[in-house]
Amino acid sequence: PYDDITDEKNVKTQEEIDADIAALFQSLQEFTQSQSQNITVQQGGGKIYISFNQAVFFDGESSYLRPESYPVLDSVIEMLSGVKSSIDEIRVLGHTAQASPNRPNRVSVDRTLASGRATNVVVYIQEHSDLDPGRLISEGIGQWRPVASNDTREGRAANRRVEMIISGRDLAAEQFQQAVGLPGVSVQ
Repeated sequence: PYDDITDEKNVKTQEEIDADIAALFQSLQEFTQSQSQNITVQQGGGKIYISFNQAVFFDGESSYLRPESYPVLDSVIEMLSGVKSSIDEIRVLGHTAQASPNRPNRVSVDRTLASGRATNVVVYIQEHSDLDPGRLISEGIGQWRPVASNDTREGRAANRRVEMIISGRDLAAEQFQQAVGLPGVSVQ
């Protein structure tokens, strides 16, 4: 069910893949405009970047998805599923904030929380979609890539987030990988 890329009826050109990714970005932009200020979307370097404020998915120091997050994820899943044969990878990154500006968080707690958040988002996507699980990746970044200062409550809130990075397929790279025998995507 996940072999949508090598399925004969789904063989695409690079132009079709790029158009799918552009349409996905447009759909995500429209979706985020209809949501609160807790979701942003940007595009660059052949990738789409979605940032979800912690409040969208999680309570406080928890990695468990809030039931209120399901409709948001379901909407994103529907958009992703519409262009699944054009997606190379969906990378989900969990971020935390440094609780005290004067000292780093405990590494084990920080990394575990960040990884748990990213993993729970990926698990939800995998359990509620037909996207290829091999294209879903979760990473726990923790406090180490802040987007704001941890000196203020607002800054810490901005740093507590989950990011989703969606990469479109690159047919030339896939053909190269296949030609040299590197593991990766099978190409027709």
